[in-house]
Amino acid sequence: MKLTIINGSNRIQNRTLIISTSLAKIAKDQKLITNLITLENFTTLFRGDYLDVSNTNGDQKSDLIALDEADLVIFVVPIYHHSLTSAIKNFLDLVDVNLYANKVFGYISSHESKDFGVREVKVNVDGIIPYRKHISISMPRIEIVDYNEPNLERIKSYLNYCISFTSKFL
Repeated sequence: MKLTIINGSNRIQNRTLIISTSLAKIAKDQKLITNLITLENFTTLFRGDYLDVSNTNGDQKSDLIALDEADLVIFVVPIYHHSLTSAIKNFLDLVDVNLYANKVFGYISSHESKDFGVREVKVNVDGIIPYRKHISISMPRIEIVDYNEPNLERIKSYLNYCISFTSKFL
């Protein structure tokens, strides 16, 4: 199974990355083919031209290939002003909707107790999936993981939930 993790912040030394890298390590320990997308490669503002594998190069192209080939995509997203970050919204707008086809999407909130940002991402992804009549599934459960003290067992449990869900979908 192929997993792509999308870290929903592009801030330098962002705390969400702690959770994303912990998730990646746990996934690799479980023998999943794992890729981590950080949003530093996607700073161009959306101006009407979608990004896909054919019109990108370098790190952007590698990231989009990882997204395209993934069976499971997990967004790890912080909360900014009770909503999603502009970086993740820009990423969702920039990437060609066809790259979201035939996937299972999971969601982790990088916050001690709230899920506002990741819930907004879920709403956006839930709008993208039917846009081109893709067959993809957005996980019903959202996990909240405190970035101050990431609970590795909680991350592992959520990953196992996502893997189980994905294996039934594939």
